[in-house]
Amino acid sequence: MASSGAVLSAAGLTAGYGNTTIIDSVDFAAKEGEIAVIVGPNGSGKSTLLKSIFGLATVHAGTVTWAGQDITGMPAHEIARRGVAYLPQVKNVFTNLSVRENIAMAAYTLGSSEALERGRSVLETFPALARHRDSRADVLSGGERQMLA
Repeated sequence: MASSGAVLSAAGLTAGYGNTTIIDSVDFAAKEGEIAVIVGPNGSGKSTLLKSIFGLATVHAGTVTWAGQDITGMPAHEIARRGVAYLPQVKNVFTNLSVRENIAMAAYTLGSSEALERGRSVLETFPALARHRDSRADVLSGGERQMLA
């Protein structure tokens, strides 16, 4: 089901953890500029679908494509280098590191000058983070942690 114009898609995706299958034959497509929503009751496989797309769950069958490229089964760090990211709702920052150090960790795949520029841009975009740049992330509010993530 590689949907025409989809920047991110899954076709016949069957995935889970180890030998356990959680989702079976799922098709998904999101076009550039769209907001895609995955809805379902607890335990229906929403998180597993996302984790399988982002290389964090075992794909048993099917394909995942990003910008026309097959990324099925790639390690998560390779998928991230291509610009695909997964932001979990909790445990999404390094609480023992400062805000500045968390931003540096997020830019580890970039060159040093681009990483510095992106860091400045983040702090300009989120003034609340700029006020806490030297504070450990564990002192941030939940909303501030989401900004940092």
